[in-house]
Amino acid sequence: MKRSIAVWAACVTACVSSAMAREIGFVEDFGLADDRKQALSQLIPGTEDYYYYQCLQAQHTGATNDLSAMLDLWIKRYGYTARVKEIRNRQALFDYEKDPAKSLGYIRTELGLAFDHRRVIADQKTDFPTRLDPAQISMEALTRSAFARYNNLQGIEDVGLDSLAFPGLDPTRRRDLLSRLQRPDVPGLAKLVVDDLNYEHSGGFGSLPIHNQMLAPQLEECARLMPALMDTANYINAAIAKFAPSDDVDMRFDPKEKKAFIDRLVTFTRQLAPAYNSLKAHALYQLLDLNRRDGKYDPDLFMEYVKLPRNVGYINPDFMNLGDNRNRAADLNASFQNITRLPPVGVDEPLVRDYLGHFFVAAPDYTAYVKYIRDDYLKDVFVETKIVNGVGDMEQWYSMLPPSRYQALK
Repeated sequence: MKRSIAVWAACVTACVSSAMAREIGFVEDFGLADDRKQALSQLIPGTEDYYYYQCLQAQHTGATNDLSAMLDLWIKRYGYTARVKEIRNRQALFDYEKDPAKSLGYIRTELGLAFDHRRVIADQKTDFPTRLDPAQISMEALTRSAFARYNNLQGIEDVGLDSLAFPGLDPTRRRDLLSRLQRPDVPGLAKLVVDDLNYEHSGGFGSLPIHNQMLAPQLEECARLMPALMDTANYINAAIAKFAPSDDVDMRFDPKEKKAFIDRLVTFTRQLAPAYNSLKAHALYQLLDLNRRDGKYDPDLFMEYVKLPRNVGYINPDFMNLGDNRNRAADLNASFQNITRLPPVGVDEPLVRDYLGHFFVAAPDYTAYVKYIRDDYLKDVFVETKIVNGVGDMEQWYSMLPPSRYQALK
């Protein structure tokens, strides 16, 4: 009796759900038919309705073998559709009395049930640890673990780099460290950088971002440890940038800061090789020009500038032919504005003439400069200075000038 009611209820359920997608006609024929096999003959074999109602009829009559064969054909043709799932779910319920374990296993799989909950027992003592072992989570232990897994610093995040024992790193990890550092506040950074530069496959100074972030004392330490850096353009540019005024200072309107910077620039460039004569001339010229604007004429500083080989019209050709002077001649048009923020020299003759004129007022002759500057140029400036300032025997000075020059001065 109970089974008949269950079958009837299942049939009604199937008919109602099917009626939502089909006309009520066949559902009514199937549900009320005295001979359901005759009702099923109305369906077209191979359609999904055909398989569905054939399986439904097999469940009602308990024809398990027919159901299994029909399901296999249905799934092979249409796959696991919603109606296939419906028939399988129903069959699992029908089979529960015969094989509860199989039915429950199917339901557990379909619903994703795990049943892995544990019963909570009040006041039960556990043997779970209540604290982490410091020996296993110490920085030393974690570092050893990371080093065991990687041959670089891949196992250590950026925030953990500060805790490393920098001097103890091998060359590969040292280079990895330098490539990842974002700040120069690292003990012994200069030594780390120099050791890396001396190691194989180094890209040279400037190849890593930290190189240009180093502070001035660190850069000085690098040059002390590796003097060859003073012949490296990237290092020179980085060093000059460090003792330049901050971006908040405009040297055009702050003579004191400008003077302090140019003094540092001249002091630094004096250490450079002749290959950097253009930069040396740039620095010396700026200081000479700034000094004369303040009425200061330093003869030693001026002579230092005069001794630099330069391709200018007043230079003594014999001096330019000495040694390697022509190859090391300073280019006065070279621009270093990107690192010094100061304009190129360009033409320096007005400054040279001004300095010579200042010194020639009291000088007995111009022999001190003959080695570096053309004799006729010196003579012209010397005589002009004496005449303009009314020094000495005017007749003597005028006799040393050609008539056209005399008329121009007069």
